[in-house]
Amino acid sequence: MANTSFHSHTHIRGVDNYHPSLLHSLPFSRYPSYLTDLCSPGSSAGFTLVEIAIVLVIIGLLLGIGASLIGPLTKRAKRIETRETIKEAKEAIVGYAVKNKHLSTDILSAGGKSKDAFGKDLLYIYATNPDLSTQDICSVVSTNLQVQKCPDASCSSPQTSSNVAFIIISGSENYNIQTANQGGTVRVYEPGTAGIDNYTTDMNRPEGYDDQYAFVSLDELRQQMGCPQQIKITSPATLPVATEDEYYSYNLEFAGGYPPVSWSGTIGNGLNLDSSSGLISGVVNKDTASSTGELTSCNDSISATVTVQDSSVPTARSDSISITIPLQPQPLRIVTSSLPDAYIGSSYSVTVSGQGGKFNGSYNPGFSFSGLPSGLTGNASGSISGTPDSTNSCGDRNITVTLQDGCSSTQRVIPIRIDKPRVGCSLSASYVGGGKFNITYTVTNGFSLADGQFSPSTGTCQSFTDRDSGTCQTAALTSDTNLILTVTDSCGYVNTCEVQLSVGGTGSGGGGGSGGGGNNCSILKIINNDRNHSARITLSGACINWPKGNTLSIDLDSVNPNTDRLLLYYRVWKCLSFRLRCQNTIGNLLKVDSNNNCQIQLYNASICDYRDY
Repeated sequence: MANTSFHSHTHIRGVDNYHPSLLHSLPFSRYPSYLTDLCSPGSSAGFTLVEIAIVLVIIGLLLGIGASLIGPLTKRAKRIETRETIKEAKEAIVGYAVKNKHLSTDILSAGGKSKDAFGKDLLYIYATNPDLSTQDICSVVSTNLQVQKCPDASCSSPQTSSNVAFIIISGSENYNIQTANQGGTVRVYEPGTAGIDNYTTDMNRPEGYDDQYAFVSLDELRQQMGCPQQIKITSPATLPVATEDEYYSYNLEFAGGYPPVSWSGTIGNGLNLDSSSGLISGVVNKDTASSTGELTSCNDSISATVTVQDSSVPTARSDSISITIPLQPQPLRIVTSSLPDAYIGSSYSVTVSGQGGKFNGSYNPGFSFSGLPSGLTGNASGSISGTPDSTNSCGDRNITVTLQDGCSSTQRVIPIRIDKPRVGCSLSASYVGGGKFNITYTVTNGFSLADGQFSPSTGTCQSFTDRDSGTCQTAALTSDTNLILTVTDSCGYVNTCEVQLSVGGTGSGGGGGSGGGGNNCSILKIINNDRNHSARITLSGACINWPKGNTLSIDLDSVNPNTDRLLLYYRVWKCLSFRLRCQNTIGNLLKVDSNNNCQIQLYNASICDYRDY
């Protein structure tokens, strides 16, 4: 019954379904069996004094051990907390720099905690050359601050980190900050390094090194701020092709750097580099002997070194490259577009010119020609010379000109006109009796054949083809006749010549329209050589029309010198004007003066009007 009572009333808190095997899974199963036996089923005895004493001793030992661990654990926790405080302060300062482009002068203004877990102020050291608290950090490429990690107290072989932006230091559990800025160098040591106290501002107590710290390099800070990287020219080393004596421009490009930037370098050959924009521009002129696009080679180049420099502090950063601008001549071209007219039988000389291409004082192989008129030749320098001969036809023709420079070639068709001097002619006449005249004619352009037509057509003086001279005879003329010859050459040019034939005269006719009778006249011939004007004369009180270009014949025997008035033409050859005048001097009825002008002298002639036409 006793065992039944135990099972009914004995239980373990939290265990509803008891089983003896559960005891071995409980915590006190690790203790001596006499402790577990106290709870064993069937035990009816309580704790003895010895047992209770043993338990109390064990509890005391446990409490003692726990008390001795409290101090180290607390310090450890504070060191961890301090480490986190330093980390948070570092992030706060970085965040401040990202927003403001410079560092804060203290940790609190950056939004971080200024004391460590031990209640000691954190030491904040930042670069002051350049001063990162005022300078735009993106413009700074180096600082005067460095951190040396020393393996021993003498710091004989430190591991150095240069260009540090800032460092945060905690004196840690000994409250003594042992790390200081010594002229731009901050030395940190291995934990426990004895006899260290570089920071003597708070206390002078060299001891084992236990400072905690964290620092940020300038490059790390610039990266988190998104600052541009090292400046670098990104344009290719070989730039686009330029053409001689033509405008060229190219804008050099770069990446990174702190603005503003400046460019430097001498390009030359007509090109300049803009120092602010990096624009290369100008009219290229490498071959200074010309300005029309020639080079002394098929291809050439311009080389230069260019540098870009930013405004970083304390030392500006720069990048340089050697560039090459390929250079080509202007396309080879023939600039002469037309030639002067060439006259058959006349000396001719002209020079065709070219531009562009490869030119060393001359083009090689130079010019060549096809289709030149007979009698003309061309040479490699572009000269066309000679005398066009009579086998050429008048009119326009095309010459094909080819120019080669050893690199390329070009052609151009240039028109030229073949012409002849204006055709002319001359006539002479001799009286053979019976009203007939022998006529001699000559084409007067010196060499050309021409077609001719006589007017009026009379006897054998009709027409001819392709002649330069000849003779013919008129039919018997019953009246004075002005014989005109019209000549036309193969170029279509027309000219005329004339001779006056006096049927009553015994002398010979004049040549080329010089006409007229002999020195003694029974019939006065008045000739109007002006083919542009007509005139009128008055004879015996009657008006007579005098057509332009015609001859007026007057029978002197019918003129009464005592009563008739005669208005007489005073001959001026080949002029557009003429003079009419009256003669009232007494003398012979007819005479020829020294200028071969016929003059009438009328007795008792009335005074006439004097006028010019």
